[in-house]
Amino acid sequence: MTGALVALGCGGTGPRPARPVIANADAPAVAAPPPLTMPAGFLDADLAVLDGTTVVFYAAGEELVETGRIALPPLDEFRAGPLTGGWIDRDSLAVSRGDRDALRLAEDGVAPLAVPDAAAFVTARPPITDPALREGGLPPRFAVVGGAVWWSECAWSLPYDGGACAIWVNAQLWPTPSREEGLDAIPAPGRWWSARAPRGFSAALQDEDLTCVAPGATATQVFTGDAARADHVREFAWVSEEPARLLIIYGTLAYGGLDENRWSLHDGCAGAALAGGTTVDAGPGDLWVGRSQPSDARDAPVTLTVFRGATAVGAVPIGKDAQIAFRPPVD
Repeated sequence: MTGALVALGCGGTGPRPARPVIANADAPAVAAPPPLTMPAGFLDADLAVLDGTTVVFYAAGEELVETGRIALPPLDEFRAGPLTGGWIDRDSLAVSRGDRDALRLAEDGVAPLAVPDAAAFVTARPPITDPALREGGLPPRFAVVGGAVWWSECAWSLPYDGGACAIWVNAQLWPTPSREEGLDAIPAPGRWWSARAPRGFSAALQDEDLTCVAPGATATQVFTGDAARADHVREFAWVSEEPARLLIIYGTLAYGGLDENRWSLHDGCAGAALAGGTTVDAGPGDLWVGRSQPSDARDAPVTLTVFRGATAVGAVPIGKDAQIAFRPPVD
């Protein structure tokens, strides 16, 4: 037990000295967490899987090889969301772990990107007389497009059809801070599929059915939606010319179009599928990936299969909310 020493003497007591502050010798020292460093092999990757709070890097050559991974500290439960993001360029990528959170991952380590506070996303009420107009109302969006990193928030929205934003406020976080307002949020980068058919093949999408004709064929193969799934052909792509491989993507009716729900890969125009799954993503060149999951078990593990054209180079398990980020090609 620690007490103050009191001096006794003549001539009055005088002011009592302040009690000294003595550190608790038994309390463990709290050290600052070490800075996060990137795995050495992240620049050997062709794609990254953003899964939970972990970023896993893979090279897709003749086979799929993990080249490194980094576990990011999670946000608190009130701010946390699915890990999203993409490559800024070939040497760095940006990710978000949830509300008003952005990080840049590069050779020099992991560093936060400043997201403006709520006041930066406030703007004047638009000239809309509908009494249902409200401030906010839609979740924010994080996008990495054309070498820039953006955070978008809806300033005013209407509640119809799941929510329609009247004014988006977009803040550029990297490479230089800026702010703009508009009718749209900064869009996520679209995917690119080859429209060139292998020699002698032809395919066309008509009234949500896909017709395909192989070289020398006397009949047309028609691919149509599945009535039990209530889906339709959404789009198609030739992922390989030799051998000819046709990828068909189906979707269910939703506001504004068809929401992707399954895919199938075919040998030319053959009706039987070589492979299939739930959703796909296209990368640069002939790189693409397909997810698969048992249709009767939505909580079952998801398998990600990585393809180079017609060839599956490997498969790995991923979380159901995992996002794929393809590394940009060499200019």
